[in-house]
Order: sequence, then structure tokens, then C-alpha cells
Amino acid sequence: MAEEIGSLTALNRTDVHSVLDALLQVIPQNLAKGLRVELGDLGSFTISAKSEGKEKAEDVTAHCIQTPKPRFMAGKALKEAVRGISFEKE
Repeated sequence: MAEEIGSLTALNRTDVHSVLDALLQVIPQNLAKGLRVELGDLGSFTISAKSEGKEKAEDVTAHCIQTPKPRFMAGKALKEAVRGISFEKE
């Protein structure tokens, strides 16, 4: 994939790998800060978490939150790009 991106840009394969590695570091850091990570028309990442149910609001604590999970929401351009994909059984 890095070679394909490099052929479409002014970046070489190594530069593309560096950018992708940096994204892999920066995205989780920003999610950990509670930020939504927007990647333009590609989509965005957020954190989703489940929690134990409590009857009273004052009983809710950070310990009630179960393992957080990253959530990716595809952007309009990505949704449109995959809309016409067809599948066949081999």
C-alpha cells in the first residue's frame, strides 16, 4: 500500500511508511485525550465504551466503565467509494 500511495504523491515508499507509523502513534494518543480524530473524507475515530448499569447517578464511577474500544465511522467519500463493490463466491 505504501508503494501505491507513493506513486500517487510526491512521497517515496519510506516517507509513506513514516507517515503511517506516525498516524499509528498519534491517533491513539488523541483518542486517549478524549478527542475525536478526523481524517477528512476517509472518516473519523472515536472511543466507545460500555459500562455497568447503576440505579443512581452518584453510584457511577470510572470503575463502572468497561474496556474502551476504538470506533471508526466511515466518511462520505469512503462510503461512496465502496458502494459499488460486488462480491462473488469462488
